[in-house]
Amino acid sequence: MASIHPFNGTVLSSALCELGEGISFEAETNSLWWCNILGRALHSLDLASGEETIHPLPVMASVVARIDADRQLIGSDEGLFIRNRATGELAPHGEL
Repeated sequence: MASIHPFNGTVLSSALCELGEGISFEAETNSLWWCNILGRALHSLDLASGEETIHPLPVMASVVARIDADRQLIGSDEGLFIRNRATGELAPHGEL
């Protein structure tokens, strides 16, 4: 028989995702990043301030990774993209 354990964690985001996935921690900015695949959005959460930002995307992204302070690598249904953090612009990097 399965055991039931109470949830002792903390809910970090109240945003509803249709399919939230690909969470990553970025030590340089003390932030969490994750993708709402079906909602075509990239979420970020500043752990110090608790501020959450939702960045709309034109693709169904499933993973995000830091390249440097200015850029991120986005993996999506349409290939790999380099995301400019300041503008949100996506530049194709490679097809899948």
